[in-house]
This record gives sequence, C-alpha cells and structure tokens, in this order.
Amino acid sequence: SEDENEILINRFINTLLINNYFNQKKYSIDFAEELYVSQNTLKKLIKNTREALKNYEIELVVSNKDGIYIKGNENNIRLCMSNLLFSSYSDYEYFLDSLNLFDIKEIEEIRRITINILNKYDVSLTGIAFNSFIIHILISILRNKNKIDYDENSLQTMNSSIEKDIVKDLVEIIKEKLNYDLNNDCYY
Repeated sequence: SEDENEILINRFINTLLINNYFNQKKYSIDFAEELYVSQNTLKKLIKNTREALKNYEIELVVSNKDGIYIKGNENNIRLCMSNLLFSSYSDYEYFLDSLNLFDIKEIEEIRRITINILNKYDVSLTGIAFNSFIIHILISILRNKNKIDYDENSLQTMNSSIEKDIVKDLVEIIKEKLNYDLNNDCYY
C-alpha cells in the first residue's frame, strides 16, 4: 500500500542517515537483508527514495565500489533529519535505538536544561516548537563534527539576535552538564 511504501522509504532514509553519521559502507545486499525486502523491491525503493531526497537536494548514490549512501551539504542533511527522521515518534525512537548514543536520562536532562534557559529569558514555545528545538539540539550533538558554513549576512543577523544569548547559555550548560561541546554548532 501507499502507506507501507512511505514507511519503507522513511526506514531506508533512517538507515542511510545512520550510515552517514557513522561513515559506514553498506551495499544492496545489506539493505535488502536489513529492510527484509527483495533486490527488485530495493531497486524500486532506491528510485522512490531518490525522489524523496530531491526535496532536500540530497543525492542517493549507488556504487558497486562504495555501496549505497547519501551525499549533500550539511544543512540539507540536518533538515532532512529533522523533517523525515523525526517526523513521527516511532521513527524518532527507531533512530535513537539504532544509534545507542543517547539514553532517556540524557534526553530528559537536555529537556530540563532547555526549559530552564527558556524560563530564564521568559521565552514560551508551543509543545511542537519545543520538541522540534530538542530534536535540533540532538541533531547538533550527532552532527557536531560536520561544520556548517554560513554567509556573512546570516552571521550578522544571528549575532545581533536575542536568540544568540539564549543559545549561548544553553550550549554552555549542555557542555558543563553533559560534556557535549556545541560551540561550533550554535548558529544551527
């Protein structure tokens, strides 16, 4: 069905993003086994996934030598992670389980720290906006090794905003309490 196909595409993208994070090489046989699909189904899945990734200007590369992987600029990969990977709670849980990087206590601590900083600056967010913000913090932790280049106008705008102070405090406390250094990622 169409829903099952969309779920399969999202699972495939999840796996590609995880492989990208760990710089793992996987080939068609690996994906077929991992996703429990035939080689023919995988070929159709690759075609449909390429279409889905075009919206993010991310290329799905299939190479006999290097395997199947994604290629694109860092900002687009992060946007894809935010929109597709964390689009549903089950995908979010699947991703976190696959990485074994965060435990519930860390995520709860990040939530607590964020609430305290937002309260300090008297900033209110809707539930959806707050969860999205937490997701972007987690993406920053995961992708911190990949620096985003910003144009000069964007940097000027971001440096003059009140949000800069909020994020600076948040980054300092996350480093102090959880030992994640997000200074290179604060603009994202």
